[in-house]
Amino acid sequence: MRVGILGGTFDPIHYGHLEIANRVQQFFSCDRIYLMPAYTPPHKTKNVISSAYHRYAMAVLATNEIEKIVVCRLELESPSQPFTVQTIAQLKKTLGTETQLFFIMGADMFCDLNNWWKHQELIHTCRIVVVTRPEYKIDLVERSLTLNMPIKNLCGQENYSELDIAQEAIFYTNLAELSISASSIRSAVAKGEPINKWVPLSVASYIAKYQLYQDQHERNNQ
Repeated sequence: MRVGILGGTFDPIHYGHLEIANRVQQFFSCDRIYLMPAYTPPHKTKNVISSAYHRYAMAVLATNEIEKIVVCRLELESPSQPFTVQTIAQLKKTLGTETQLFFIMGADMFCDLNNWWKHQELIHTCRIVVVTRPEYKIDLVERSLTLNMPIKNLCGQENYSELDIAQEAIFYTNLAELSISASSIRSAVAKGEPINKWVPLSVASYIAKYQLYQDQHERNNQ
């Protein structure tokens, strides 16, 4: 089995997240994509993000009718704040060692990957899929040397070879086309502006019902 993991705050989840999940699922023929909301992301504090339960509920609403994308509660239910390598290890234990795991990250996270806890263990226990963003220019030679791992540039390709997947490597892609900022969505909500072009109607309705993102000042550091 082949499973993709897309972690994040999802505050709120939006079409950009869903596009990444869908495109990676299709490109790498994943049987399933797990969206994994973080309970408290390590680079943010509890007072500047929405309740984990609101973020989980919105993710479920957004993916309710997408068969191969499911929301995983693993990090939400953890008694501690697990590092990514610990989350991957738990998934391998649950899904079985034969399951291929593809951990999806943005270009900004990729540039900082060498500072993650036990990053070498992480890149050797799952496949890293990097989804580029238009504003990021990355020196792939430098990244490969720093991380001590080959990088396969799949930008512009419509498919891949199974031989590529069988080899240990980081996959660099430009699968996503939408550039949507969660902070822009929160700002629009605070101003009373419509957000339907960025999020599913079910998510927009949930945000309105529970009056999320009303105080923009509290979120200016996100």
